[in-house]
Amino acid sequence: MSEGPYFGLILFFILIGVAGFFITMRIAYRNSKAKDTKDEDVANGARAHNVLMNPVFIVYILAAIFVTGYIIYWIMIT
Repeated sequence: MSEGPYFGLILFFILIGVAGFFITMRIAYRNSKAKDTKDEDVANGARAHNVLMNPVFIVYILAAIFVTGYIIYWIMIT
């Protein structure tokens, strides 16, 4: 078969994405059916800096720093 060298990797990522979507939808459905759910209060520090205190943005920033450093490293050694 001539699917190419990355066929398995692409298929793996597609399967992970589909599985993640269905798990997310199942959790959302379960939460929408739950009664007496109340979100916790947001801390004052996080309320004042809602973007800077978001863990997702912190991970994105750290990943961007890491990738940039890795690219600079490869540029310097070649």
